[in-house]
Amino acid sequence: MIFRQLYEPVSSTYTYLLGCEETGRAVLIDPVINSVERDLAEVSKLGLKLEYTLDTHIHADHITSARELKQKAGSKIAAPAMDCLPCTDVGVEEGRPFQVGRLSFQPIHTPGHTDGHFAYRLDDRIFTDDALLIEDSAIFPVLADLIAFLMHDCCDGHCAYCDKAIELFAQCEGRPTSSGTVDSKI
Repeated sequence: MIFRQLYEPVSSTYTYLLGCEETGRAVLIDPVINSVERDLAEVSKLGLKLEYTLDTHIHADHITSARELKQKAGSKIAAPAMDCLPCTDVGVEEGRPFQVGRLSFQPIHTPGHTDGHFAYRLDDRIFTDDALLIEDSAIFPVLADLIAFLMHDCCDGHCAYCDKAIELFAQCEGRPTSSGTVDSKI
């Protein structure tokens, strides 16, 4: 798997570029409009074809970029199905894996930042974007506390993940995060 974490300083947003080495197909998770050219250059540099943009939630900072990338690169827009956006090519729903090449993302509905917010689990990583606002704006002082809360109170049914460490790539709004084990707080 090819993995790049890309930072956009004006909006303090992290975008994730993931590519399947076997198929050469790529996805950008939560791209932002200010970084379209940078993102396309990175995809090209790695010899990948941008197949999808994948949004965790619908806000203008993400969907405007997805539309421009669709226009420039021919990628498809994948976004939460419950938001019913006309520009969406693929509606993402919990319980239905989302494939990019051989990469299989597990959508997890995580309402809060928006009603239709999703996190995406890929192997031992969870891409959460704005669902976790860390440090000063967080409700929970420790990321593991938040994960324990989500597993038990908000996302019941996902406790199968609780017995192993989950490395969280959740650089939300430019704030640092940490890795932790869910079962250490359960």
